[in-house]
Amino acid sequence: MNITKGTWKVVDLRRVQGYAIETRDKPICEVPDYIGNTSGETESNAHLIASAPDMYEALKEIKLVWQELDPDIKFPHLQEVINKALAKAEEMK
Repeated sequence: MNITKGTWKVVDLRRVQGYAIETRDKPICEVPDYIGNTSGETESNAHLIASAPDMYEALKEIKLVWQELDPDIKFPHLQEVINKALAKAEEMK
């Protein structure tokens, strides 16, 4: 998967209302604060986006470990959720 390398962080946009996601001072995206968002919703969305690369890597690691476990240990619903999340992240249009 080809994503911007480095630690993604949330930056408060002083010039406009909202937040930016960036790494090494390289912008990735902006999360504007729209009218109608609940208190803290925009900031929470920004932090969720910034954590996406870490969550993606964690899910890949969990899937890998699961494949090495005893085949009798199954959690089909959790495996399906993990597979769907990874497929969504890897989807290219």
